[in-house]
Order: sequence, then C-alpha cells, then structure tokens
Amino acid sequence: MSGKAEYVINKERCTACGLCADICPVEAISQIGQYTINNILCTGCGICKDDCPSKAIDRVTNVNPDLKQDNK
Repeated sequence: MSGKAEYVINKERCTACGLCADICPVEAISQIGQYTINNILCTGCGICKDDCPSKAIDRVTNVNPDLKQDNK
C-alpha cells in the first residue's frame, strides 16, 4: 500500500445521497450499482469522509483484500 490514506464506503451506512461523488475534487467516487471509491485516483484528502452525512466512509490503513470494493 502507498503512503496515502485509502477509503472504503460502508454499504450498510451509505444512503446513496451522492454528496461524496459531488464533492470529490478528483472524481474518484462513482456509482456503479453502489457508490465506490477508486483508490488509484483518490488523493487521500478525506473531504468525502468529513462531509458524509451518514458517516459511511471509513479510512483504512491496512487494506484487507476482503474489504476492497469491487465494481460488480
């Protein structure tokens, strides 16, 4: 893992409001069935996590492959 923060969206807490995708300065969040964060594009700024009204975005430091989101 690189030195920057990585983020995941908790499917149980996400209300699909779209705010995270709207405010992401690098457009790293998209909706493919559910909202997902592309951690290759993500700069790790944390704006999405800070502004999420349902607190559905978590910062992860040790990325477990089971936690990684797929785009299916």
